[in-house]
Amino acid sequence: MTNKAKLCASTFILACLFGAGIVLFATNTAHAALVGGAPVGLVKHYYSYSDFGTGDVVIWVTTPPATCPGGFWVRMTDPGAKNVVAQLLTAVAGQIPLIIWGYDDQLWPGTTTATCRLYTLDYAL
Repeated sequence: MTNKAKLCASTFILACLFGAGIVLFATNTAHAALVGGAPVGLVKHYYSYSDFGTGDVVIWVTTPPATCPGGFWVRMTDPGAKNVVAQLLTAVAGQIPLIIWGYDDQLWPGTTTATCRLYTLDYAL
């Protein structure tokens, strides 16, 4: 085999290994996803913590997604947290069903039941 052929073979093998590494990396990091989007029903109850996390709010709903059986949580230092809580209180007072999206890879550390970090909240009107 000539040096040029050896170089081509080496380059091909390295390219294949690099490509396989990218595929493995992508499949390992792609497991986290936004979940929800279907109506989750009414708010069963919610908790507001004065000194856990950053004043976290935890929302339990009647039909949570399978990967979020503990419902959803809001970190009060997030930019839109006050808007989410205002919308939550309106939903509770008006008995308005909700649609919620959350991150199933950002679980609330205050429980062993998977409680997903809230991404967005909408009224299911």
